[in-house]
This record gives sequence, structure tokens and C-alpha cells, in this order.
Amino acid sequence: MEAQSLAVKRAEVEFHNFASLGQPERAIAHYAEQNTRRGAVIRNHLNFIGDMTPFLEIGSNVGHTSYMLANEFGASGFALDLSADSLRYGAALKDRWRLSRAPIRVAGDAVNLPFASGSIRFVMAFQMLSQFMNMESVFLEVKRVLAPGGTFLFAEEPLKRLLSLRLYRCPYYETMKPWERKLYDWGLLGYLVRDVIGAHQEESFGIRQNHTMGLKDWQRLIQKHFIDAEYEMFVPERGWGEPTEIGCDEWPSKSVPSPRRSSMRSSPSCTALTCATSTATPTIAWATTTTRRT
Repeated sequence: MEAQSLAVKRAEVEFHNFASLGQPERAIAHYAEQNTRRGAVIRNHLNFIGDMTPFLEIGSNVGHTSYMLANEFGASGFALDLSADSLRYGAALKDRWRLSRAPIRVAGDAVNLPFASGSIRFVMAFQMLSQFMNMESVFLEVKRVLAPGGTFLFAEEPLKRLLSLRLYRCPYYETMKPWERKLYDWGLLGYLVRDVIGAHQEESFGIRQNHTMGLKDWQRLIQKHFIDAEYEMFVPERGWGEPTEIGCDEWPSKSVPSPRRSSMRSSPSCTALTCATSTATPTIAWATTTTRRT
């Protein structure tokens, strides 16, 4: 199966350009909010992650989370995205946020990383694995570039909803119809729409999204390629019908035992920290996993 077609790659570039350059003030506020959330996830698992230099963020958009890692955690590394224009915009963040350090920005493809095997200590990915029909191709490339003992953090990925009529793809809250907003506030909209709320905007650009993964599917993929992992579950509430995304400091967490180590693997093993999220799942809003290569 092809991981991502050329047409979808082109759509990704166009969407990232739109997201970063179309409404810059709104985008900057959104990036800051994401960094607050992601920084909290990283802090929760610092002992497991270990050394983060050199790091690589794949699908980094403007690289805002890489800037956060460089300045708040003192790490050095690379922000990689298909869109060179989005990465150029990252320089504006450094001035706007008065940052002293910056990642090295690299235009590239997550399934053909321009890095030597075993050269990266920490790889992170947010909201990007679901853009690939064949996610395993990304895992294989991440495992290739990770050094022994390296860690793979992926987060904010959708979980498949089991109870839904899947009638249509829903826009983001700001562009919903009044009746959609009411159902959303009650926690009922997810039972009617397909996949992740807001997916309509990305797909209008031509981006294909893979929303077929449940928790067991994620765990099977992790266990296939990594010998150790940490998971963290967050189960917040929205209305009375389903969970939603809220700030990290508000999430009640539930620890899940990591998969058993496998002594049967001859290939180098890695670690992954997974944080999956969906506004369309009836039980789990966030799941965090860390996996390590040894």
C-alpha cells in the first residue's frame, strides 16, 4: 500500500501554507496553545524519554514545537516538514516569542528522511501519522534513523469511534451550524459524524486521512517495532455524551502497563511515547505511549 500519494503530499503543503500564512495571528495563538499541551506531555515522561539531543520532529508544520523543545528543554535538533514556506514562517515565531534558540529547519518527507541510520536520539510527531494510509512505513523510517536507546513520541492521533452513524464529515466548531454546535456541546455530535470532528477542512484540500486505528491497533503497531513502551490515558468529559480535548493540567490520567520486552527481536529496538486524541471516541480522549530503541 502506498503510504501517501503525490497528490496528498501536494495538498499537505497547500494546507500547511494556508494554516500558517492565511491567518497568522490566530495561528500563533494556536501554536502557543499546542506547545503548552505538548510540553506537559513531554514533562510527564522525561525519565522515560531521556536525552533529547539530537531530536527530529516530523510533520512539524512551522516547527513551533521544535522551537519549544529547543528553548524550554535545551535540546538541539531538526524540524522537518513537506512545506518549506511553513518552515520559513517559523523564523517569525522566534522573533515574536523572543526565543534565543532555533531548530534546524529541513524540508523533507517522513517516509524518506534525509538522515543517516541511527543518527537521531529523539523523534516526535504530532497530528501527522493519520495523514498516511500506511502508517507502518513511517514507523519503519523512524526506527531506521533512531539511535540505539532512542525514543519515538507520537501524539494527538485520532482513535476510531466504535459507536457512530458516520453520516458526514464535520467542520470545526467555528464553522458548524447552530444545531451542530448544540449537539457538540452536549457531547452527541460524535455519534453522528464520520471520524474526527474538523476533518472536513483538511480533506477539502485533498488530504486523505486514516482514522481506522483503535487502541489495540496502535498497540499492535508499537509492539511490532518497539520493545518497550509507556502509555498514558486521559479521559476528560464534554457535556454528558462523550469526552473532549482539554488542557494537560486538567486531564485525569490512568497509567497502562507497557508492553512486555521481547528478546526475540534481532533488530535494534526503540521506544515510543504515544498520545492519541479524538473528539469522536466515546471512551478515550487521549492515550500516551512511549517506546524506546535499545
